[in-house]
Amino acid sequence: MMLALCAGVRTHANGLRFLAYCDALTGLANRRCGEAALERALKQPGNRGRSCATLLVDIDHFKRVNDAYGHEVGDLSSARWRGGW
Repeated sequence: MMLALCAGVRTHANGLRFLAYCDALTGLANRRCGEAALERALKQPGNRGRSCATLLVDIDHFKRVNDAYGHEVGDLSSARWRGGW
């Protein structure tokens, strides 16, 4: 009984972690995840003094897609970014 409870709590915690660090629709990392990964990378001893780069993708005026074609089309369009074109 206790092992099942612990497994359930772990599963729930993993789900919450996913929601905190990933976009629920696309599964892609969000800004919070990127910031945490960058912080971890900069704190690693072997990275001291080395160059580091980040990439942030923002789709300008995406609200216009949702407004013009509806959220279902906007969601499908967002999901395409994950799988590529």
